Amino acid sequence: MNYPELKTELEEFIKRDFINEYIKKISNCIKTISNFYEFKQCIILFIIIEREYKKHIEARYNKEYLGLVYDLQKKYIQLASNISGNLKPMGDTIYLHEIISQIPNIEPDNKFINIILQQLKDQYGKLDYCSDIQIIVSDIIMLGEILTLDSNSLKNYLQRLFILQIHKMTNLEYNTFLRQFFNNNEIKLDFILKCLDELLSKEKYFSLKNIERRSLFNWYLHFISNISEYHNHSSWIVLYPKLKNLLFWHLENNQTDEAMYLEFFIWHVMGNLFQTQNEIKKFNEEITYPASLYYKKEDLLKYKKTHNKKTKIALVKDRIAMTSVTNVEISLLKTLLENEEFKANYEISIYSCDYFEKSQDDPESIKLFENLGIKVYNPNSDTLETFGFYGNHYKKAIKLREYIINHNTDIMIVGTNNFPLVNFLFVNRTAHKQIYWSHGNYVYNVKGIDLRIHHGSIDFKKEIIEGFEFLRFQVPHTKEQLNPNISINAVKEIRSKFPDDSIILGTIGRLIKLDSQDYLEVICKVMKNNPNIIYLACGSGNKQPIVDKIKNIDSTLVNRFYFPGHVDAHIYAQIIDIMPDTFPLRQGVSKVEYAAKGKPIVTIVDDPESKRHFTGIFEEYKTIISDAIGLKNYPIDNYKKFSCYLSALITDDEVYKKACNFHKNVVEKCYINTIKDSFIDILKVSIR
Repeated sequence: MNYPELKTELEEFIKRDFINEYIKKISNCIKTISNFYEFKQCIILFIIIEREYKKHIEARYNKEYLGLVYDLQKKYIQLASNISGNLKPMGDTIYLHEIISQIPNIEPDNKFINIILQQLKDQYGKLDYCSDIQIIVSDIIMLGEILTLDSNSLKNYLQRLFILQIHKMTNLEYNTFLRQFFNNNEIKLDFILKCLDELLSKEKYFSLKNIERRSLFNWYLHFISNISEYHNHSSWIVLYPKLKNLLFWHLENNQTDEAMYLEFFIWHVMGNLFQTQNEIKKFNEEITYPASLYYKKEDLLKYKKTHNKKTKIALVKDRIAMTSVTNVEISLLKTLLENEEFKANYEISIYSCDYFEKSQDDPESIKLFENLGIKVYNPNSDTLETFGFYGNHYKKAIKLREYIINHNTDIMIVGTNNFPLVNFLFVNRTAHKQIYWSHGNYVYNVKGIDLRIHHGSIDFKKEIIEGFEFLRFQVPHTKEQLNPNISINAVKEIRSKFPDDSIILGTIGRLIKLDSQDYLEVICKVMKNNPNIIYLACGSGNKQPIVDKIKNIDSTLVNRFYFPGHVDAHIYAQIIDIMPDTFPLRQGVSKVEYAAKGKPIVTIVDDPESKRHFTGIFEEYKTIISDAIGLKNYPIDNYKKFSCYLSALITDDEVYKKACNFHKNVVEKCYINTIKDSFIDILKVSIR
């Protein structure tokens, strides 16, 4: 059957209002179907025509339409009765759900179809896990449920799907058609949450095989979270209580691998939603710390007290990728390796936990370390290739720990947090001295942490943050790192995409940082008072919750917000005129890179977190702005200050110029090639 020609013929019937001929042609098409591939093609064609000409033909042939449904039923019974191992999964059957659900007043005769359905359901449970034939049967079961108007057909199908091995489904290209289906049909997150909530009930969850439980979480990580509407949506928090209970059931029953994987999953989902230290602290108290106690094992390789000529340092990362954290580490290590004292007394290596469930180690990022002469180790580099996303996390943790110990490590520095593999390293004493390096999480806490450090200060000192003692140090940068040469033409090309006369506000980082009602209210107020302002929300994440908040604040402003996705931070820093720092979750290194271009930032500097980083630095800046707007000692709250400062930069060219110069001077004074020995001071403290 030539489907392109058939499509043209059917479209011509519609255009000429030959509805009876249209119905007859479709009916004949269904009758001539001989296999599920043709069935699928017919369904897809049916959907395409219906979508394109729905307004033209709707409500004009209900009786004839019902006849087509009966034809489909008969063909379904015929095909379902002749299942063979030679069939290929059709997948697209799911599309039929849309058509059938829109047919009014259908009361089909379900007697025979229900007999077939029950036979198929009985057969499904006896088939080999995730075999082609099992997938085929799952498709046909859904088709049968759709044709009998079972309201749970889609939910049942997804629940079967989400426990099948994702590698197998990917190989069969299910991801492609499913993603199209979810996007085209606007399947709401509430529906997905309902499907998952039922699968996570204790009775259902523990009736599944180990590999099926793992598949359930893999589908989230590698498919569900990639649907833009679902990504980092605040509604995922509703699953937290059930996930927490399942985690501790695994722990109490000594199922360490499943527990470690599930804990990683919970932190990955929930951690991306947190915006405050209190939220992270609650997670640490409820999950991270108590779970880590179960990871303490007595039968492991004992760590060694070494006698190295040079102090050996292991820097542990969750995975090696081109992130802001990696940029900070490269900057620090480059400076250290130019320091004679460090080269004479210390040797540092990088170790990857290989959390490829987030993303695989990036070869280009690895080269950045290796080009400095630093060795990079991934003891579990073959796990993904051998086991896919089903590798044993407990065995990975043991192997990583043994690598670090057998390399005679003196100091272990963990540059990540809340991941069960690093919790395992800490509680099982992997090195003589164990250091936690915070990149913004000041409340991470498990047994085995000897010292806490964080960067971003202009001096070396101790301070108490969130009840823990930290040593502060500076990470020097070069001008080239913070402000590399950028093609003027590239900047002009991107700038041309936005209105010529606009003033551009913007931020560069994870979109979750913008998902703040207080922040958006301040920004929207300023934008409403200045019609020529647009906002570039640069970065990856789910934009929909942000758009929804903007609509609720002032729907007329939505079109003035742009979401370009992941961008080249250095190019867009040249395009953005003012960066209004987000709150409560702040911008990261992109803020420093932006200021290095001689561009102004507006930030709240009177709260504890800002004072840790900017003590004394912004007093001069505050004076510049305050004097310009005549509010030197005004008793107003932080949000009003923020709004006033931002407005001053927008409306007063002289203030804008002063602010640009100020920020450029701050970066050159505090970040570029400064205090090279502060990290060495920390190492000296750690080995006393």
